Amino acid sequence: MGRLGESVVFGISGGVLRDLGALMFLVTAWFIWYWRNMYVFRTEVITEGQLFEFIQAKSFLWLKNKEPGCVFSYTDWMLRPRECRDAIVQHRKNLKSAKKLQREAVWKSADQEG
Repeated sequence: MGRLGESVVFGISGGVLRDLGALMFLVTAWFIWYWRNMYVFRTEVITEGQLFEFIQAKSFLWLKNKEPGCVFSYTDWMLRPRECRDAIVQHRKNLKSAKKLQREAVWKSADQEG
């Protein structure tokens, strides 16, 4: 997926729920387009089960690459996607808190020096 797709899926202003919804939409749309080309140009038939499995696998790979700090497994993603979403939300909150503490420490040390 190119930079444009990444910015759509993981937009800076968007929340995690919207990000995941956009991710699932884009993965589904991409695979339907891919399936259509396979059918039209190679006359290969893909089942609904294959479609669903592919969407789950691709969305997991994209999420893990975007959120490397999250430690859920593919099995977790398959069986408990909401818990995985919650883990992503918590991970982002932790990162935001850590960055805030880091900024405060920098300002505090600058004030003490000045």
